[in-house]
Amino acid sequence: MRFSLLLALGLVMAGCAQPTSTSSAQLSGYYKSSYGDGFSISGSTFTQYNNPAKSVSFAGTIANSPDLGATAGTIIVQITDGGTWAMTVGHYYAIRWKGLTSNGAQESSASAYPATTPDPTTLSEAVTAFAPDSLYGYYGEYAKQ
Repeated sequence: MRFSLLLALGLVMAGCAQPTSTSSAQLSGYYKSSYGDGFSISGSTFTQYNNPAKSVSFAGTIANSPDLGATAGTIIVQITDGGTWAMTVGHYYAIRWKGLTSNGAQESSASAYPATTPDPTTLSEAVTAFAPDSLYGYYGEYAKQ
């Protein structure tokens, strides 16, 4: 009886979809495009760079919990350094990635977010505000350094 119960439980578990990683790559470290701009993720900090000299476009703390091992996802950043993009410290902004491999990824910022609309001031507002795919236009190619 006990064996048949364990066998039945094993068959049920085998039929359940178990989460699997699609990539052994992790979106962390420093990434650079052929144009010299780049981004980095170190711990809970995201930084976007203008050039190879690493002039900061903006930087902040990752506020959501993205799966940095997924092939695609969204990072919501609470701005800690407005950088050359003059982002408002304390507000939120979003970045998306796709095509993650061990060699690199494609990345896009929410560049089509309306300039007349203030950046969100709470994480829940940011999740809603930065959800539309239409906010993310061009995805740049970034090689892991």
